[in-house]
Amino acid sequence: MPIYEYTATQPSTSCPHCVGCFEDFARISDPELTQCPQCGAAIKRVISVASVIGGSAHVLQESHFSKRGFTQY
Repeated sequence: MPIYEYTATQPSTSCPHCVGCFEDFARISDPELTQCPQCGAAIKRVISVASVIGGSAHVLQESHFSKRGFTQY
C-alpha cells in the first residue's frame, strides 16, 4: 500500500495533527482525503519523494572492500 502525505490548506484553522505533514496508508483505489480525520479542516495531498531501492548488492562483496584497501571485513 502506498503512503500518502497530506497537509492543511489553511494552517490557521487546523489542528496540530494536520498543520504539519501527516501520512496516510491507503490503497491506490481509495479516494483522496479532503478533510483532516481529527478536526475536519480542509487538507491537500503533498507530492513527496519516492523510496527507490537500487542495485547495490555488489557493494557488499569482498572484492569491493579489498579494492579500497580494507584487509579485515
